Amino acid sequence: MSVDIEVPVLIVGGGGSGLTASMLLSHLGVESLLVSRYPETSRYPKAHVLNQRSMEIFTDIGVAPAILEHSAPTENLRGVGWYSGLSGDGPGGVPPGADPPVVRSASAWALGLELDARGFGMGVRGQRFALVVDNGVATQVFVEAPGEFKVSTAEHVLSQL
Repeated sequence: MSVDIEVPVLIVGGGGSGLTASMLLSHLGVESLLVSRYPETSRYPKAHVLNQRSMEIFTDIGVAPAILEHSAPTENLRGVGWYSGLSGDGPGGVPPGADPPVVRSASAWALGLELDARGFGMGVRGQRFALVVDNGVATQVFVEAPGEFKVSTAEHVLSQL
């Protein structure tokens, strides 16, 4: 038996991005449907580290307290480790108190929009920007001046279409 369902927004994938999109749309009163190939959530840890902006957004929609309640204790998050592949390369890592390596955003680097904020204790990060992509080609690029939040907002980008 099949059922036709029409919704304004279909979200494919119940990972961190899909679940967050679903919560944000619900918070804004936008009907959506999230579909996932998995019948339930994973028993294994996911999103071990959430950045500050993510937690600000989760605070805005009221789910930050529940996330914090189920989060690992801060003392468990003092170092970072990674492997570069399943072939045994690694482990790499940053012990507590050490300077982390420079991790680059490929899109910010490719567009020449990297900001070196290491002098402020923040590392290299991408300057805020928005792209309009049509059939895989960037047709418009909106680059913010440092500290501004005007041309990269969804409202501004949509007004330019």
